[in-house]
Amino acid sequence: MGAAKPPTLPQRVLDYAQGVATAHSLTVALLLCAPGVLCWTIWLVHEFIGDPRYPFNNVPVALISNLLPAAIVTGAVSVGKYAHRPLDPKPWFVYLNLAVNVIGLFFATVQIILVIGSI
Repeated sequence: MGAAKPPTLPQRVLDYAQGVATAHSLTVALLLCAPGVLCWTIWLVHEFIGDPRYPFNNVPVALISNLLPAAIVTGAVSVGKYAHRPLDPKPWFVYLNLAVNVIGLFFATVQIILVIGSI
């Protein structure tokens, strides 16, 4: 009878630690994050800078009305794609994507509830 084997880590953890390519793509994560980042940028500039000379204050309503649904859809796709295994190690860009999109979805939901409640 030999000595007991030391516990081993799952292969996906070893692959991540060794820098083996994962199924996560930087390009896809950033593209799924882009509409949310644009919505956050427009909102933050409008709320905190508020300078009429700044170009984001005059953003057309058509842009916002197209960008917000795109951000909601890409946010939902991101959550579905990346949040199904919360304890698995993920690259930094996946955490960035989830942070932007989950907070954005929560904020959009609150705004939609407030708008519907005020009607």
